[in-house]
Amino acid sequence: MISSYMQVNPDLVTRLEKSGLSFTGKDETGQRMEIVEIPNHPYFIGVQFHPEFKSRPGSPSPVFL
Repeated sequence: MISSYMQVNPDLVTRLEKSGLSFTGKDETGQRMEIVEIPNHPYFIGVQFHPEFKSRPGSPSPVFL
């Protein structure tokens, strides 16, 4: 259902959210899932974008914090 590139079939989003995933970031069309999390889990997050490109020494992207 979720590939390593986090492409999610839009028809399955509701079902996945009912199972506990939270799609907290979407593209401007609302069709492509960009960020997925499990609420109340301290370490589970997946992103489609590259936060390392916005990170600098001493100023990491919020995803890494």
